[in-house]
Amino acid sequence: MAGKRDLLSGGRAKLQPKLQLIFDTRMANDSRPFRFMFNSSSKASANLAGAEHMKIESLAAKLVAKSGGRLKARFISGSSLRII
Repeated sequence: MAGKRDLLSGGRAKLQPKLQLIFDTRMANDSRPFRFMFNSSSKASANLAGAEHMKIESLAAKLVAKSGGRLKARFISGSSLRII
């Protein structure tokens, strides 16, 4: 089971089962609220490939709805890197 501060990475195909497993485990074994935080979003992606990669947002939204208020998900809305 992933802990509170585990970092998940990988393409959408690898990340979806990980998120689902963490969600299922937390819902079954822990009554506390929890959060998924993502360091990107389809809106923050600079190109189509990046936006496609972030389709994980739809899975996160489904899991948030299914959690009965226990799960919150946060995606950044803008770039967190500024090049000068």
